[in-house]
Amino acid sequence: MAAPQLVSIEFTVPDLGPCIALFRDVLGMTIRGPERHPVLDASLVQVETGAIVLTLLCPTDTGDGVPHSFPDPRLSQLNFALPADELAAVRSRLEEAGAAVVDHRELFVVDPELVKGLLGADAALVFTAGVDTAPPADP
Repeated sequence: MAAPQLVSIEFTVPDLGPCIALFRDVLGMTIRGPERHPVLDASLVQVETGAIVLTLLCPTDTGDGVPHSFPDPRLSQLNFALPADELAAVRSRLEEAGAAVVDHRELFVVDPELVKGLLGADAALVFTAGVDTAPPADP
C-alpha cells in the first residue's frame, strides 16, 4: 500500500492582504486567487511552495456560502492524497485504530479533536483520491 502524500496545508487566517503581501510580494511566491471557496462563506488563496500547496482561507460574512464553523486563525487542515483504490483501505485502518472518520463527497476527514490530542493542533486530516492539489471543501 502506498503511503498518503501530503499535498496541501491549510491555514484559516483573519485577513488575506498581509498574507499575500508576505508570500507574493516579499518572498516572490506564485499566488493563485483570491477566489471564493466553493462551499464556505470564505475567500481563499493558494501559495505555490513546490510539492505542497499552502492554502489560506479567510472566512467572510457575505452570505455567499455556508458559514465557517471554526473561523479562528489556526492550522486548519492537512490534506493528503492517495490512489483511489486505496482510499477505502486507509479509511478502514483509521477506523480500526479508533479514529472518528466523516465522509464528505469524494473525501473523508479525521476528526480534529483526535488530531489535537496527537499533534496539539485541532486541524482536520483530510484524505482524497489522486494527487490534485486543489483544497478539498471544509466539512
